[in-house]
Amino acid sequence: MCELDFWTAEQLEDVSYPSLVVRVITNRLLQQHDAEEHSEFDGDEEEDEAESDEGYESEDSDSGDEEELYCFGCDLAVVSYSAMLVHLESGNCYCGTTRDDLNRLALRCPSSNRYVVRGRAEYLRQGQSYRRARQSHYNSRTHYYECPWCNFSGTSFYNLDMHLLSPVHDVKAFICPDADCRQLFVNLSGLVAHVESHRCDEGVWSGSGVLGTMLDYLEGRLSS
Repeated sequence: MCELDFWTAEQLEDVSYPSLVVRVITNRLLQQHDAEEHSEFDGDEEEDEAESDEGYESEDSDSGDEEELYCFGCDLAVVSYSAMLVHLESGNCYCGTTRDDLNRLALRCPSSNRYVVRGRAEYLRQGQSYRRARQSHYNSRTHYYECPWCNFSGTSFYNLDMHLLSPVHDVKAFICPDADCRQLFVNLSGLVAHVESHRCDEGVWSGSGVLGTMLDYLEGRLSS
């Protein structure tokens, strides 16, 4: 009996990684562990292992995935590019990348003018600091901290800071490259999920191809 305890998918539901990648992670880790630590099987065990592998293969083939994807910054297996970007945006990747880091990298890609809204580049460069409260927002006449973009007034610096960081002022800085779509998105992951869903003629590698170029650029920077 092996003493190493692998978590089940149910136990992993509370982990911060997106739940859609849990099965892929656990299967891959378990198979890798078996290969490294339990390579000597008798005939019955080897047959059972083969049947188990067939089960996993049939599940993967039904999903339509042509190849297994891994995070550009770590060895996390993911089911799509948008799932990988969600993982990176969450700040949970071992490489330490955050949403702001990812946005700045996407902005540096030579084709960024095709998927970044005109006039939003400075917002992406500044990141979350662009949406933080400042002492200059305090109105000494009213004794309130006032939002520079709406009529909100907070009784404290903290109140205004939380307001500015809330979805109320999320900026849609990304745009679908398809000339007949032009849908706007707050996050890079949302844009990529949109084209992966085939809701327009743009795709990750099809259409203009600029999002595929962007992903290649991100991989080159994050995997180095």
